[in-house]
Amino acid sequence: MHRLVSSRHALVLFSLLVSLPAFATNYSLWIHGRSAGTTQIGHYDDFSKWGSASTSAGVNKKAVNWDGTSHISASNALIRNALDCFCTGPNWCYVAAHSAGDLQIGYALALYGSSARHVKNATPNASGVCGDASGSPTQTGWNIEWVDVAGGAAGGSELADDGTWLTSEPLVQDLVTTTARAMYNHNSTQSVWFYMFAGSKGTYYSGLLPGQDDDAVAYHSSGAVSGSSGGSYCNPSDWFCNDLTTGTAACQGGRAKWTNHTVQFRDDGEDFKHSGSNWGGHGRDRLQDRRGHGRLRAVSPRRRTWAAVVAGGAALIALSAAFVARQTAGPASATAEVDPRDAPPDAPARFAATQPSPRARQAVASAQALAGDAGAMAGAQGEDARAQAEARLARAKDKLERYREATRYPPGSRPAAEEPDRLRLHEQAERTQPLTQDSPTQVTVGQDRTFVTADETARLWVRCATESGASVACRVSNAQVSVVNEDGAPPVDRRAPLAFRDDGTLGDATADDGTSTALLQPQALHLGDVSGTLRVDLEVTDSRDVGHPFFTLVTTGAPPATLTGEVTDALLGGSLAFGVGIQVQTAGQYVLHGRVDDAKGQPVAYLEFNDALPAGATQVPLLLFGKLIRDQHPAFPLTLRDVDGFLLLPDTFPDRRVLASLEGPLHQTARYREEQFSDAEWTSEQKTRYLQRFQQDVDQAQAAVDGAP
Repeated sequence: MHRLVSSRHALVLFSLLVSLPAFATNYSLWIHGRSAGTTQIGHYDDFSKWGSASTSAGVNKKAVNWDGTSHISASNALIRNALDCFCTGPNWCYVAAHSAGDLQIGYALALYGSSARHVKNATPNASGVCGDASGSPTQTGWNIEWVDVAGGAAGGSELADDGTWLTSEPLVQDLVTTTARAMYNHNSTQSVWFYMFAGSKGTYYSGLLPGQDDDAVAYHSSGAVSGSSGGSYCNPSDWFCNDLTTGTAACQGGRAKWTNHTVQFRDDGEDFKHSGSNWGGHGRDRLQDRRGHGRLRAVSPRRRTWAAVVAGGAALIALSAAFVARQTAGPASATAEVDPRDAPPDAPARFAATQPSPRARQAVASAQALAGDAGAMAGAQGEDARAQAEARLARAKDKLERYREATRYPPGSRPAAEEPDRLRLHEQAERTQPLTQDSPTQVTVGQDRTFVTADETARLWVRCATESGASVACRVSNAQVSVVNEDGAPPVDRRAPLAFRDDGTLGDATADDGTSTALLQPQALHLGDVSGTLRVDLEVTDSRDVGHPFFTLVTTGAPPATLTGEVTDALLGGSLAFGVGIQVQTAGQYVLHGRVDDAKGQPVAYLEFNDALPAGATQVPLLLFGKLIRDQHPAFPLTLRDVDGFLLLPDTFPDRRVLASLEGPLHQTARYREEQFSDAEWTSEQKTRYLQRFQQDVDQAQAAVDGAP
């Protein structure tokens, strides 16, 4: 979406990074969101999206540029190129993402973060691709310390739902809330922590965005709230809305956040917008306003902006999240990395010029003091320096233990509690918006899936109500399914009518209950050959107004493999392996998921397979890790249910060919005894690499404490 922007001194979080030994290099990667495609793709020194390249923006800063309008799946290779270049081998990365950049880094980690990566030499060619390191070594995944996210759009935006943004743009199709949330498993980050900064100075679009918003995304997205669709979340001062909680705790009302996501800053003062001025204070973003008859609405460069949130949060991500607890002095390095005490001494004065609220100013002052701002440190007393060193040590220890705790089990075998929005095969996804701009009627549209094969059937429904929830009579007077081209112009000859009904038949649960339902099967609509986006445009009328909500689904054509329904179970290396039968027609990288319940019906685990499969008949291993069983104490026998999956198609859209899922209970295990399973924690090359790095952080922080006056 729009860029993470502000004065250069608001970027203190990245200038807090400290030196590591000379054999390792740290890099700061900046991943932007939606843009006009003006950056040079593959040119890591082109910061024109952000501002002046001379701005201090973290150690060895690199701009990860993409066109800002393509589908996430079609452009994600550019993000993976940067991660391969700078975040493999001895090199580690700090990642800052804004808006749709949140989708980019989340997508990369979820679908490719456990894959084998070639270690690169950090010397990119003109296309942004680095050569292999000497000896062509490989490793699993990337080396990422943490991810900062300002104005995160991984949960989508109701502006895309409503059509406020130009919906012919491929990225806007991805930003529909139900699509963004179904694109990948947001809980799967390879145990890398995401620190979220959520703004609430929304004005222009506030009627479309539920709860608090920053004028582009609502709190449900910028606050990493889980679920298949959005919701209304606010600051504690709003009595009529559930609170977006800070930290990792579930929101008021019980909705959990995505695993490994924490709200580091919530904009209680309503000071910060989604975008505005860039580092140099001169750039502008523009929104396409369909209601304004195509006029471009400029966003004032004087509005509070997102890197200001990063610097002006209740405490900087890098400090309160324990991500920059490093040694205060290290051996000389040719990488010219920035010590936290080298932060610009005039940062507080420069930032104050933007005139944030008193609360924001206080947060900036506190963060600058914690960071060891050069001016503040010059006059610091010995006891203050020691207190800061001890705080950094505590944070380093906390980070190490948090990672160790998160990696007791492998990425493909996770406790059910970590996957609150993945435990049902077809999560009911609903979106609510005003019927028209001035209508008192709210229309809710819902769907039971986003991705569909040619011969699968998706259920869609519509109902209307007042803002207080009282039912309003409305009807779907017209519904048309069309194929969306990448240029946004659906061919006239690829349209089909769709019937909605409220008579208790053909998918409608209850007659005359105010909910109208339709069943959509691409094959039945003569769209079985389509691989791409289907849009269902509605004409919904109440007694006064006519509204035009829409659905989007992604149809992926004929399945590339067939799940046979045959399942076995066996002890394997101290774990329980489910063998899921599959007949593969098209060889490639397959991603399969399964859910496990115990004998009492309690969810136990969410399992994933992400690996290559050859053509032919085989079994896919879904592994329930032994220690997870020992820690959860499930009642045997266990039941595997609701298996789904797809063939992953890199760097294109659609990025998958979906399999026909197996719904309901599929297999019941033998009555194993708990002591038959291993109590050993998961080990891997990737985990060892991270633990060694984080232990090094602790050792360096301890040395700083020992050397403090």
